[in-house]
Amino acid sequence: MALIMANKNKVYTHAIPVIIFVGGFTNNVIPTLILFLKNTQGINTTYAMLLQCLLFTSYFVTLIPSTMLIQRFGYQRTLTFASLFCSISCLMIALIMYLNQNTYLYGAVFLLAFGITLLRLTVTPLLVAIRGDSNYHRTISRIMTADTIGALLSPTLSALWILNTTPDIWFCPWVFFILMALAMVGVGVKCQQTELATQTNNHHITIDGIYQSLQHRDIFRGSIATFTFIGIEFSIPVFIGLLVNEQPQQSFLSPTSMISSYWTLILAGRIISITLLRYFKPHTMIVAGSLSAIAITLFSIALFPDHLAVFLISLGLCNAYMFPCIFSIYTKRLPTELHYYASSIFLLAFAGGAVIPMLQSHLANHIGIINSFILTIVCYFLLILTITTERSPRGVELEST
Repeated sequence: MALIMANKNKVYTHAIPVIIFVGGFTNNVIPTLILFLKNTQGINTTYAMLLQCLLFTSYFVTLIPSTMLIQRFGYQRTLTFASLFCSISCLMIALIMYLNQNTYLYGAVFLLAFGITLLRLTVTPLLVAIRGDSNYHRTISRIMTADTIGALLSPTLSALWILNTTPDIWFCPWVFFILMALAMVGVGVKCQQTELATQTNNHHITIDGIYQSLQHRDIFRGSIATFTFIGIEFSIPVFIGLLVNEQPQQSFLSPTSMISSYWTLILAGRIISITLLRYFKPHTMIVAGSLSAIAITLFSIALFPDHLAVFLISLGLCNAYMFPCIFSIYTKRLPTELHYYASSIFLLAFAGGAVIPMLQSHLANHIGIINSFILTIVCYFLLILTITTERSPRGVELEST
């Protein structure tokens, strides 16, 4: 194994899944905050969606600082620093919400996003480093379930505090973020206790290096697929929540419960996919899932627009295995010297989680939330095209040196 996790000579198998869980949980606090702003501030969808944009835009801002920190301090200390930075950011959000100064919420959320992104950027090369595992596709799928568990728990739990309308000193927004701050301290302690050793040695990122790496077929196509899919994956639950929030007849469940249901189906599908990957190629599963999602979305918009949200949560099953498959497909054959660049570029492609939801919010303002899901269909077609097209960009392969 290229990746070794040890603590006092004992193998640690749960430190990285814990970090991935934290990332999934924190990312999906954002939809609850969006609903909070919509319900308490009366702002439009586009302005509320800026929170989502801040979360995923942070991948651009964090890339260079993360490489400098890893190069200077190594993976372990960088993970510890990122966890403590997240804790401080959560305390800032708690103070802002306690003082009811929601104007400053955007800045504090961006700082939290910076910390979470730093965690993700640091831990992802460690996942790429285990590509020598004979069951790499299935291993990645298992590890990624931690992200999904965090994602499905987050909306329901965060809503208990953030969307609570009854006066209760223990269940109010600022208490939730204090609890998150304490949890982040715990993650930092765990990171400090865990030693990480990997064959990924190149931690210095340059613009020229990014450009050169993008000449590699798998990195180029993987970044396009990641950009498209992450945009779909995070846009769907947010707009399901917004749809139910504005049209309660869509579901007897609350908006956050619907979001959690979506992520629950993703978890179920991801667990099932661990078995399916024994019999089907990842490419086949992605294409089949995309075609199914297109059919469900078109069918629901055309025939059952008043219950669209209920049908759309089933897209969780279609999306369940896609990112683990995309990640493993486009990192399986990479040479060791490209590990860090590949993982960094794929995480830069998480900006799709900012661009696509923002585009959909503009569509929703003009043609309504229901019809805005046409963009989702277009994105699935783009994903199919990316996965099934084997041509290298400009016919260039990056030489391994």
